[in-house]
Amino acid sequence: MKTLIILLAFLSINCSKQEKSTNQNIDTVKKSDSSKVSNSQTTQSTSSPTKDSVPVPKQTDEEIISEATNGVFNKKSGQTKYKDEFGDMSPLTTYEAVAIDLNDDGQKEVFVQLLDGNWPKGFYTLYMKKDGKWYKEYECMGSYSIASSKTKGYMDINLNAAVGNDKSLARWNGKMYVDKRGKKPCDF
Repeated sequence: MKTLIILLAFLSINCSKQEKSTNQNIDTVKKSDSSKVSNSQTTQSTSSPTKDSVPVPKQTDEEIISEATNGVFNKKSGQTKYKDEFGDMSPLTTYEAVAIDLNDDGQKEVFVQLLDGNWPKGFYTLYMKKDGKWYKEYECMGSYSIASSKTKGYMDINLNAAVGNDKSLARWNGKMYVDKRGKKPCDF
């Protein structure tokens, strides 16, 4: 009888050790799986400035460019045809597009520079987003570059006019970019 009790006690201890080991393995797997989910969520979303907001999936520059231009331009550079202001199809045009955050608010703005076709000296458009909708801030013949200065929290823009070698600066006035005349750049 003593032998049977000792045998049962031994089996009970071994079963307890195996159960404990199995539970530890299950906990390890659960922790591993939750860290994988956590890591994948971290790479797919960006944190928002407000602590109660829902993480927003991060867009690539190409996705931002495509959204801003209604799909007319969907890469950082390439060739495309597009409808001009008269509804006519343009000739094949080479372009370069840049998504850049001009005011450090986390929302990138988009510049699209047309390089040939009807624009031998260049033509560019600045697209901005307000209240969830993209709009053309301004269009200009020539080229642009980002200045090292800022006005009211927005980067200034060097304007290189295609006509008359006029080099000017577009500054943010609190509502829109304006040139030295106080008007939208290239708005004659």
